[in-house]
Amino acid sequence: MHINDLFPEVLGEIFTEFTAAALEAEDLAVASYLGPLLLSHVCRYWRDVALQNHELWSFIFVSQPPRDALRVKPSIELVKTWLERSHEWPVDLQTDLQNPTASKVMALLRLLITHSARWRAVNFEMKTPLDWDLLGGGIIDAPKLTRLRASWDAWPWLPVNIPQAAAQAIPIRWGTNLRQLECPHIYNQSVTIMSQLHWASLREIWLYWAADADIVFIFTHCPLLESCTFPFLSKRAMHPNPELLAPNLRTLRVAQAEESGRLFIYNSLTCPQLEFLAVTDTQGESANSDPGPAILGFFARSRCALTYLELSSPTLRTDDLLQVLVAVTASLRILKLPIDLYDGLSLFLEQFDLKRRGEFILCPQLVWLSLPIIELRHYPVLTSSLESRWNIPADLQSSVVRLQTVEIPFWGESERGWTEPLKALKAAGMDITIDDHLFRNHNVVEDL
Repeated sequence: MHINDLFPEVLGEIFTEFTAAALEAEDLAVASYLGPLLLSHVCRYWRDVALQNHELWSFIFVSQPPRDALRVKPSIELVKTWLERSHEWPVDLQTDLQNPTASKVMALLRLLITHSARWRAVNFEMKTPLDWDLLGGGIIDAPKLTRLRASWDAWPWLPVNIPQAAAQAIPIRWGTNLRQLECPHIYNQSVTIMSQLHWASLREIWLYWAADADIVFIFTHCPLLESCTFPFLSKRAMHPNPELLAPNLRTLRVAQAEESGRLFIYNSLTCPQLEFLAVTDTQGESANSDPGPAILGFFARSRCALTYLELSSPTLRTDDLLQVLVAVTASLRILKLPIDLYDGLSLFLEQFDLKRRGEFILCPQLVWLSLPIIELRHYPVLTSSLESRWNIPADLQSSVVRLQTVEIPFWGESERGWTEPLKALKAAGMDITIDDHLFRNHNVVEDL
């Protein structure tokens, strides 16, 4: 049977799957141009089928060559053709623009804006700012939008280096279908602007720069939110911490957060469904800081079945950390400890060692462990703990899973033969990696 013997509907489905594979690989350029052009130029039959498949032409990727920022690819004529061939099918749009104010780019953006009612997924990547008023001003209505991503320079809510009073409103007004929002910030916006947008449908949000007021707004207006990422977080207001319930939140990532911002999260949020928590790259934590009570309060309120925990807090006391682990011990599978947890590390490893177990077993479902920096004094209890989590005693094999992966940041001078137990575990199948922090022990790392 020849492929051209397939019914047009079946061949059209194959074309659609080809495009879907390119989208899954996040290659919109292939999905938008290479795919349709390739498929429609094989033969007349394939061309007829491709032209009848409106979805095939509904992906548009606009870019500018870095060395020729006055050009734009594809041409406006080709984009018009794609928009015509896609008929009324929802459009996925992505831009990668070096100079969005170039005349050809502006003309192309104006064309795309006339089809904003069809936008389904939009990703605006721009290397320099764009004054959206130059495109005609007014609100861009996109009622079918499900995903919106915008780089810093593409996001016009608060233009850089101008007074707040002159801040522009967001030009895109999405509808009730928006599920994912990724943008630089939402702070300092008027109630009028925010109330025009539908927030209740959001499932995932990524804010490059967030303040406490943003956190309050998000968790007050987005009850269905399942995933939040805040690469930079700060606390600006001095008012007391509010009580914020995130009933459906499953993933929370916080990085580069000021100490006050992290404490605001711990003291305000309650997340009963949380499964993934990563608070990393902490900044400005004073030596006298004690985040333990706030972190313990968060877990006491949330009572969540956490499976992934990553904490970076050099002042977190070991006894507080152990209390956190006790709170999530039944569900935790991946644990990444603060890299600077020097004091009390031996205590943690002793609690983790099945050879020293009492009635309570810490984290019986753990399969991945990233340790703090290891020093000479930790070698004996480290190897004992890892051996016990690999060679599980017979009476515990039905209730304790085997530890599969261990990451060890090593710092200090090595002792001859200290890696021998680790070599044996690695030979048996445990995935062990050592990061030589001071590059003083290459022979140890390579030998292992």
